[in-house]
Amino acid sequence: MSATGVIRLTEVLQHMQAGLTPFDIAYVTLDQRRKTGGEIKRYTQCLLSGIKQKKGKATTGANPKPESTSWAKNPNHFDNATRNLTLPNGQKRKLHIWLITEFNGMKVLI
Repeated sequence: MSATGVIRLTEVLQHMQAGLTPFDIAYVTLDQRRKTGGEIKRYTQCLLSGIKQKKGKATTGANPKPESTSWAKNPNHFDNATRNLTLPNGQKRKLHIWLITEFNGMKVLI
């Protein structure tokens, strides 16, 4: 249902989850606790974190590291509507899906 220059948020999430090709994304920052934000962040050639590439197919794999005695808090990305992006330089950025404004040069409809 994508018109020229427009894409639905569900299609954006499907493309991100597929993990087959890097994507460009723009979103607005927001921190309600600190009452800051409003900056537009743009990143190119990103991938969704946690997606592993295997022979042209993307899979979400288990953590290859052995279990350690310390435990980390579960980020609950789906409950909190957040996703982690991996940038080309290896850095990671968290974004809130409802704040995505552009995806691969197309405006995002919520």
